[in-house]
Parts: sequence; structure tokens; C-alpha cells
Amino acid sequence: TGVQTCALPILYLNPDDQIAPGSGTAFYQHKKLKYEKLPSISEIKSAGKSPKRVWEILEASWGDMDAWKETGRVEMKFNRAAVYPTDYFHARLPHDSFGISFEESRLIFVSFFNVV
Repeated sequence: TGVQTCALPILYLNPDDQIAPGSGTAFYQHKKLKYEKLPSISEIKSAGKSPKRVWEILEASWGDMDAWKETGRVEMKFNRAAVYPTDYFHARLPHDSFGISFEESRLIFVSFFNVV
């Protein structure tokens, strides 16, 4: 049997003329810990680190963009899909999203599935 990984497909649904410049999805590496995805307990322990301490650092860093280095980006474009493992550190761009009404706000379709 294979190892199961959860994948996240995201489909951008706004028409191109509604999309704010720089919109999409960005991927990050934690500057201090050097992780690009949420590490497993065994990965943390094999690196000689404390799982509790790593989680505390990650939890304290969620909202601090200075703690993260952008490593990749998918530009938002109508009908474009991006699929990536859910454990990769990622965030929407722009971080504050865009639009002030239902008709002009960020519109995406997201689902989750397991990959065997």
C-alpha cells in the first residue's frame, strides 16, 4: 500500500477583469525552521528538534510575514487550477483578498482528496 497524501485543488473563478493585480496563491518556507511544509513528528525528531517547540514556533509565526520566505506563486487567472499537497505552507494573495461585495470578491472552488 502507498502512503496517503491529501491534495488541494483550487480553481480560480473570477473573470480576468475582476482580478486584482498580484492575486493568486503563494507558497512559503519558514525562515528559521527551513520547512516548506508541515513536518511530521518523525521528521522533526530525526532533525534533533522538539515537536512541541517546532509547533510553538510555527503557531507564533502564522501571522508574521517577516518569518516567511516566498518560494513560489500561482497567478490567479480565470479557470486556472492549481493542485498541491495541503501540508505545504500557502496563503491567498493578496493577503487581505479583494472586493467589497459578493459580486466582486475573490471567487474560488476548493476541494480535498486523498492521493494513494
